[in-house]
Amino acid sequence: MGCSMLYVGLYVRIKPPVKGADIPPAGYMALVCIYLFAGFFQWGWGPVPWIYISEIPTARLRSVNVALGASTQWVSAISTLCFADTNLLV
Repeated sequence: MGCSMLYVGLYVRIKPPVKGADIPPAGYMALVCIYLFAGFFQWGWGPVPWIYISEIPTARLRSVNVALGASTQWVSAISTLCFADTNLLV
């Protein structure tokens, strides 16, 4: 996971994408690295917060914690989509 994000960071720092220009092979490799990171994250650290919020508190507070955790995740995802300039990566 670290190597894939390191590659993406170096690619964006050394040769940033230019809107309207052709995508070089290194750009496609950066896109593959993003997908690899997401895939390995789901098998590694991805489910850890769900385990924490559902198993750590008492049974009385479990449903409230899971609801708060899920809503926080959705708000974060929606705000990222609304405010991040993802057109530079495509």
